[in-house]
Amino acid sequence: MKPRDIVLILSAVIIVGLVQWRLHRDEGGPSTIKTTTSERRLAPRFELYDQNSQLVKFERYLGRTRILLLFIADSPVAAHPLVQQLMSNHTAIEDAEVQVVIVGTATPFATREAEKQRGEPYPFPVLTDINQQTPEPVPTHRQWGLAGDEPTDIREGLFLIDRDGTVPWFENAPRPESAPSNITTMIVNGDWPAE
Repeated sequence: MKPRDIVLILSAVIIVGLVQWRLHRDEGGPSTIKTTTSERRLAPRFELYDQNSQLVKFERYLGRTRILLLFIADSPVAAHPLVQQLMSNHTAIEDAEVQVVIVGTATPFATREAEKQRGEPYPFPVLTDINQQTPEPVPTHRQWGLAGDEPTDIREGLFLIDRDGTVPWFENAPRPESAPSNITTMIVNGDWPAE
């Protein structure tokens, strides 16, 4: 046998040994890491009209910045406590390079009227979850797992979307954050919440 053949056989044995070691190591301890971190998927895309009746494509924000996406149900935008917290801390949130996007059920006209009553415009886009092409109510709430079968079954939710355009996922929809007011406080302090 030539020395080259011996080196080749030894290399093959070492590679097989390393592969076996790696396979058995992965079956043991690190599986807990896989179950504690949530699955991340690309954030669902949508197109909705903003408070100025301009069509906004959500994907224009994806991949450029971190996004705080807040879905609100039937409450007026300005009266919602999280929206108030976001408005009062908008400069700090902007300094943290986070784009706030609100999705609600109020029409663009109603949102503009609320801006007039406030005396100033909202510092972020406020989108209307009404699809002009279909009669389906709140299609984007539904797409993000925040609407049930009944028209009145609309839930609120706050989602954090990373710069890579991904959002935590649970079963068949994005997973909303469990403590929204704590999340906004962290962002105001310059911290992006880790999973």
